[in-house]
Amino acid sequence: MKDYNGNFEFDLIDNFNLKDKIKKYFEVYNFELLKDENNNLVFVKKWSLLNGWRINPLNWETEINIKLSEKNKTVINHTVISNGFLTPIAFTSLFKSFLLNLEKFINQNIDFKE
Repeated sequence: MKDYNGNFEFDLIDNFNLKDKIKKYFEVYNFELLKDENNNLVFVKKWSLLNGWRINPLNWETEINIKLSEKNKTVINHTVISNGFLTPIAFTSLFKSFLLNLEKFINQNIDFKE
């Protein structure tokens, strides 16, 4: 199995209730908040015996680090342990869409569940 590492950043248009919005987004996808210190949030999804059978990469072992800068920028670094079902290209595209939905939810209040 291979680790997938990626980065994603976006500018904040609306940072009202920013941390609450981020927490809500990841809570819906069953991520656990591991750390909330200053302008840094860390979410994890832990490994289980079922990881090898899970096809959805959002259910694989994952760590997502979110840094909120004072210049209205959000920087997200993520590491996901693959189960070998998806190629790096497919996985990268899927995770980018997942994080783009986060950006839309924060900046445009678009309901990401639809």
